[in-house]
Parts: sequence; C-alpha cells; structure tokens
Amino acid sequence: MDTNKVIEEFWRCFADMDWQSLKSLIAPSFTAYWPQSEAFFKNRELYVEMNQNYPGEHKFEIKNINVFGETAISEVLIHSKILPHFLKEEEVKTEEEEVSLYAVSIFKIKDSQIQSLVEYWGDCYEPPSWQQKYLK
Repeated sequence: MDTNKVIEEFWRCFADMDWQSLKSLIAPSFTAYWPQSEAFFKNRELYVEMNQNYPGEHKFEIKNINVFGETAISEVLIHSKILPHFLKEEEVKTEEEEVSLYAVSIFKIKDSQIQSLVEYWGDCYEPPSWQQKYLK
C-alpha cells in the first residue's frame, strides 16, 4: 500500500472505529507522542486501547496529506461530541459538548506500516480582533 493510502486508511479506521484494521496498519514496536500533554504511548496495543476508550463520537475530515520519503504529514479537522460523563463536573456546559480541532500528525512509515507518530492538537477559534485589519 502506498504511503498516502496508509494515512487515508489510518483515518478511516478512526472514523469507523475499526480497531482491528488499525492494528494491522501499525507496527508492533510503534510509538506515539503528543507533545502538548507529554503523553507517550510505548506500543501499538496501548495506543489502540486508549483510542478504543476515547470518549465521544468523532468525524474526521482530511484536509491535506504530504509525503516525504518515509515521512508523511496529515492535517485533519476533527469534529467531536464529548459525552458529559467523560468531563469533570465544572467542564460540563450542555448535554453534549461539541468541539472542533485540528490534528497535525507526523508519521514514520516503513513497509506500509506506521512505525511512529507525533501529533499536535489545536483548537479552532476565531481570529482575535487585533488581527482583523490584517486579514482579507
């Protein structure tokens, strides 16, 4: 499978919650790192299990995939409904908390398997008022 297809299949697995297929895309020695929270997943099993238990419902919109040899970068817009029982009491604002955010994911791929992943997560928000005069 070419690298572009591996990344598309990775995100399809998340959209369909197809955890068995996700495991087949990821090398057993896989690692993942989320710099913002310093979360480090030391193998495929822990990463997949964490995602199986991740709260809420999610939709994924691939905005871009770039491939550079064994490195691929995807930009994905994620729309999530977080169910209130997964939030701290002070975080619950409505029956379901809806959020949109971006994931910029940097994959290392070898032999059609994902070897490692570093992901940066960013919230969606309106530009601040001071920037408005610079925007077209």
